[in-house]
Amino acid sequence: MKLTDLVTLIAPTPKSVKLFARRYWTAKIGGAEATGKTSDQAITALGKTIARVFDGNYTPYALPFRGWLGLAWRSPRGWEYHFYNVAEEFGPKEGTVFLLRSCNGADTEQEVVKRLRAHLADVAWDGEEEASPIIIDEQDQERFGRDARWQKRYRALKATGMEDAAIRAQLLNERL
Repeated sequence: MKLTDLVTLIAPTPKSVKLFARRYWTAKIGGAEATGKTSDQAITALGKTIARVFDGNYTPYALPFRGWLGLAWRSPRGWEYHFYNVAEEFGPKEGTVFLLRSCNGADTEQEVVKRLRAHLADVAWDGEEEASPIIIDEQDQERFGRDARWQKRYRALKATGMEDAAIRAQLLNERL
């Protein structure tokens, strides 16, 4: 038995179809699918997709930070993550099993951990710091600092009684 014995092939739509036309071949098996210009290219792409699912590490990661818990795991679709406010979200669920739903994903383990760190830094921001101890990536750290300065400046202008639209207009002209 070969992979091609189990694959469902879907041909491109005829050239006469103009609306919602699909100009590529699709190869499917179970929940996996891939496309290509020819049926052979679609089957080859499907084989690579299936091989990628079985290759590599599936060990999940936990990243606690300031009362939040970030979880990153690998699924057949790639790497995914989600974070939880432990007291607010786990307290009511104590003793129950619940599904993890991802809020973001990435193709690689390194990228999903990088995104998780940046996202956790944002949600657990202390309202003052302009550099987060949890971020390791330099560009993410720069973005975090800009966002923190913007938030702090917004807060200061709001305290003077300025309206939201006026504050935003002024902040657009300032270099934070």
